[in-house]
Amino acid sequence: MKKTSQFFTILFTALFMAAFTSAISAQVSPASTTKTTSTSTTTANAAGDMKTTMDNFAAKWQSAYNLKDATAMGSLYDKSVVTVSPDGTTKTVTKEEVIRSLESAFAVPSQRIEIKVGSATPMPDGKVRITGTYEVSRMDANGQIIKESGIFDHQTANQGNEIVLVKTSAVPNKQ
Repeated sequence: MKKTSQFFTILFTALFMAAFTSAISAQVSPASTTKTTSTSTTTANAAGDMKTTMDNFAAKWQSAYNLKDATAMGSLYDKSVVTVSPDGTTKTVTKEEVIRSLESAFAVPSQRIEIKVGSATPMPDGKVRITGTYEVSRMDANGQIIKESGIFDHQTANQGNEIVLVKTSAVPNKQ
């Protein structure tokens, strides 16, 4: 069970990060284009735009995952990514390691993922924290659908015109 949860955590982290590359460029869209005199309205609009951007990023990540496109997924990750396991330990992995983990996960032909972004919060260092839920489903050898769901807490950064995942954490729900 621990090895399976670890596998799904690494897999989800890798896949989720891949989807966020285009989202960072959208995240950079200035809130100043909103013609309003209210700072709180501008902030709310910027937060709404960021949430929409991260929703789009998650949709891109989810699509690449479900299409089993490790290259597309890899493009959504930084060259090195901090992964946080469910027990809180951290490990820095390379983009190549993320891609290899994804390729292993893609060996399960019926596996699919659904992602829902709950919030997107700008951080003082310029990164964006994205939290939400996921559900992975696959068919076992007996034809039974097995589902594993959980929460994620990731961070993205802007690199040029691209958004990339720089930190990932996914915790499966207890079964």
